[in-house]
Amino acid sequence: MRKFRNVLRPKSGKKRDEAGDGTESSAADNHVALRPSVDQPSTEPSEQRVPRSSSSPGPTGRETVVPTSLPNLRTLTLVAAPSGSPAVDIIFVHGLGGSSHATWAKDGTPELFWPGEWLPKERAMEKARIFTYGYNADWLSTEANNQTIGNFAMDLLALMARSRNNDTGESHEIGAVPILFVAHSMGGLVVKKAYIDALNAQSNPKYLRIGSSVNAMIFLSTPHIGSDAAPLLGKLISVSVVLSDTQFRHSLERNSETLETINEGFRHHTGKLFLASFWETLDTPLFAQLSRKFPGKVQVVDKGSARLMCSGEMYMSLQADHHGVCKYTSRQDSNYLKVLNTIRDALEASEDPRLAMDGSSKATYFIPSQPNENFVGRKAELAKVQGLFADKANRMLVVHGLGGTGKTQIALQFAYWVKEKHPQCSVFWVSAVSAATFTQDCSSIARELSILSEKEKDKDVKDLVKEYLSGGRAGRWLLIIDNVDDANIFSPSPDQSKHVAHFLPASPNGQVLCTTRTRHIATELTRNGIIQLKQMSKEDSLDFLRNSLSEEKLLCSASITDELLTELEFIPLAIAQAAAYITKNPVSISEYLDLLRNTHEDMSELMSAEFTDLTRPQSTSNAIANTWILSFEKIRQTDQTAADLLAFVSYVEPKAIPRSILPPVLTKARLVSAIGTLLGYAFFTKRDDDMYDMHRLVQKATKIWLDKHPLVKEEARKKAVEHLAGVFPNAAVSYDNMPMCREYLPHALKVAQSAQGEDLASHYTLCELLGHFFMWDGRLRECIYWLEQVFKWRKEISGEDDAATLASEFSLASAYGRDGRIGRAIKLLEHVHVLATAYFKDGRVDEAIELMEHVVSIRRTSLLSGHSDRKGSEAWLAHMRSGADITTEPPWYDEMSFSSSSLIACSPSPSPSPSPASPPSPPPLRLDEGTFPIPPAQE
Repeated sequence: MRKFRNVLRPKSGKKRDEAGDGTESSAADNHVALRPSVDQPSTEPSEQRVPRSSSSPGPTGRETVVPTSLPNLRTLTLVAAPSGSPAVDIIFVHGLGGSSHATWAKDGTPELFWPGEWLPKERAMEKARIFTYGYNADWLSTEANNQTIGNFAMDLLALMARSRNNDTGESHEIGAVPILFVAHSMGGLVVKKAYIDALNAQSNPKYLRIGSSVNAMIFLSTPHIGSDAAPLLGKLISVSVVLSDTQFRHSLERNSETLETINEGFRHHTGKLFLASFWETLDTPLFAQLSRKFPGKVQVVDKGSARLMCSGEMYMSLQADHHGVCKYTSRQDSNYLKVLNTIRDALEASEDPRLAMDGSSKATYFIPSQPNENFVGRKAELAKVQGLFADKANRMLVVHGLGGTGKTQIALQFAYWVKEKHPQCSVFWVSAVSAATFTQDCSSIARELSILSEKEKDKDVKDLVKEYLSGGRAGRWLLIIDNVDDANIFSPSPDQSKHVAHFLPASPNGQVLCTTRTRHIATELTRNGIIQLKQMSKEDSLDFLRNSLSEEKLLCSASITDELLTELEFIPLAIAQAAAYITKNPVSISEYLDLLRNTHEDMSELMSAEFTDLTRPQSTSNAIANTWILSFEKIRQTDQTAADLLAFVSYVEPKAIPRSILPPVLTKARLVSAIGTLLGYAFFTKRDDDMYDMHRLVQKATKIWLDKHPLVKEEARKKAVEHLAGVFPNAAVSYDNMPMCREYLPHALKVAQSAQGEDLASHYTLCELLGHFFMWDGRLRECIYWLEQVFKWRKEISGEDDAATLASEFSLASAYGRDGRIGRAIKLLEHVHVLATAYFKDGRVDEAIELMEHVVSIRRTSLLSGHSDRKGSEAWLAHMRSGADITTEPPWYDEMSFSSSSLIACSPSPSPSPSPASPPSPPPLRLDEGTFPIPPAQE
């Protein structure tokens, strides 16, 4: 029996450098060869020669190598490293029944372990760092084993992300340089699954970076099964491990569907990869026939099974059986040379100049802004962009979100990341703020590329750049189109629309990244590569503020800083603007917050203040208000209904806006479209309960925008007041209206407060409705606040004897009485009592009765039963109802002055309202008892 630890015997003078399992190293040809230490327990599996039976050899008369696994071997092992920084990581992954080292060494001979002994010495491999990955190779041999290919792929990703040098503790930074996988048999399925998982790991930036760095995969007899995996899987099991009939059947059932799923899923992620597939041409002996309908030998992975059938895939045969495709006799072995040259081809095909044979780079860079040193956060979003970029099938990527949330900054960080990590990829930047800036940037790119020749001077430079990048001469490129907020900037008229996409190049070697504020444009450009920017986290916002301030000591208490960030709604551009103002003036964060909250004028000045930011394009505004105002104007030009809606919501509370409170439009479809526009610009966000929220800072900017259009502002305010006066339910009519009243209340209050002191009838109608609500809600002081305004206004406008004035007078008196302000209630009712008797004597009996009914109703809740004022009003009401002559008075009625003796406090609960009387004419009376509301009036 030959132990594998004897295969890689240590040499003297070794330097220990490992990736998790203890290996020794020595320098050779710019590489450090890494081997297990003889002073420690072996970390390699034993390679055990096991005869088929004690009495006879196997089917071919030879012994079969059956590797056994040691737990500490199942890891990522560094076997060779360059003396300097690596330019590529090559990772070998074994298949079913194999091991991290024995799979790659013929007959277990240490000198034939080619990934560690030969490959580092080959031309073009001087800067390659080489790993092997080992896992439980006999995982199918136990029915109770719950390990799966998915588990091995997950372990591989985790080990790659965490791999470190045990001597120094430094991370190996796998993913910082291109990655090339060499996989044998079902190890290719582990590699494919790991790659798919890495690209889909949106919440794990390390995994995304690993996925985006995978450049090539070389498969040695890997079954690229598209359907019906069971037969081929059966062959693999039969030549790899010893199973009983029952174990064999269960293994097929458990794993066939999984393998099909992995292979099918991988086909969608091959766009950028160099792919090479090898198949075996010799039959492989089985462990035992066991009546499995296989002959004594079988070709496990033939040409049809070994090919991915992907565009650009290289494929060729190897003169070997299934085990021999990865084991070679010497450096002159023809099979080895085929695999070696394919690895070289993969390196030469890479876009990274660190891997190119001549190290040359022809990339061109046109990025007008400097990298942002203060950039923090947005790791998940940036990693998602990088992950999508890794798959060349994603030709178009779009980042969209509210203006000021950092779309341009993410694009800028990504541009410099591509420049660093993919140096052979050209990067171009175009601003789409206007047709002029777009054309100007295209002209600059044309000059950089030297394609603006004399004979082409009359050609549209946009078409010139498009044609060049669409052709083969441009090489690998990334084109960033920033601020695509108007897709039709080149349209001479609305009837002759020319979408910005018309000028975007298309090439298998290139990708386009656009930033836009509107979801509508994002979905026009692509369906799959969309990244939405949402609110920045509080932690990242604090880090960004700290980095943006000139001195950290400007940060005050945590609570005040938190208040500022909350007021700015964690919007990066607003934070940058605040930091610039605080640094320049200088003021404290507390003082800035006070200014922001002080007056509309102060708030407007702060939000409109421009500041210098070299990381933002010169053609764009840095002031947060001006940034949004550009969008407001665009909405006003293209969707008037949405603009009207935007103006309306600037007067209501920005949170929990019910859809039912929005002003009516001509058609439901138009309303849906208008809401969609505001959602698309991220000015609105939708809740699950058919309600909407608006950024509070956006609402403030909307008011600044309306300040620039005084007539529009005045009209919008009047319409908001009229609309709320029309839709706010009347609590006095039915208590069933109370739930809707509560839902509308914050918005009605804000609208009413915006019109304080103005001579608008609709405003006082709204005040009266608010009074009714607060009366029935038991909030009497707020009720009185609003009813006092209504009564005062109506008395000034219509006189104290007007029907509407009397109605508000009764409502206010009722509120006074219920709030215990009996003196005020009596004073109001004195006038009404006298007016009712005057109406009676004038022959207006019905009106007199209606007035007196209200007086009696209120006095019964305020005065004791024996009080002379109460008895007098009751007597007059009975006299009026009796049909007595209008020239008479109650027989016992004695003229008395109204007094305030014998008063009782009213019940806190409102008594039932009398049914409103039918309004007589002339003049009509509207005397329904009310309720109203806000801060209490003083006695």
